[in-house]
Amino acid sequence: MKLGDVSVKVTVQDPSGKQFDVQTTQPLPAPSGAVDTFNLKRTVNLKQPLEDVSPESSVIIEFKHYKQSEQKLSVRCWALTDLNRLYQSSGKGSMDLPLFKKPTSFDGNPGSALNKGGAFKVRVTTGNTPF
Repeated sequence: MKLGDVSVKVTVQDPSGKQFDVQTTQPLPAPSGAVDTFNLKRTVNLKQPLEDVSPESSVIIEFKHYKQSEQKLSVRCWALTDLNRLYQSSGKGSMDLPLFKKPTSFDGNPGSALNKGGAFKVRVTTGNTPF
């Protein structure tokens, strides 16, 4: 997969669709050419106390790259999980989430996998609290 400079956007959304928190990292330079592994190693601190959010809430992780021709950030691919799964993995190492093709779906329907073999995924590591 080819990547340009990548920003990561994390959105926490309750089951009704209300977005509680949206955080975006600064763009990170990507290696040139096609890659099969890309380590972002970024911490995302959410402002909304997760104790105030329903455990069934979705966590959407979008990977965005800058399109020079359109002068905007565009979704390259995205991943989806819920707070319950993050709570269960907290402090237990990393968790792999499959990556999906754009556009991002905020209704809980992941759509099409980025690749059929499932080789592309995002590895999420949580601390004592999710993210």
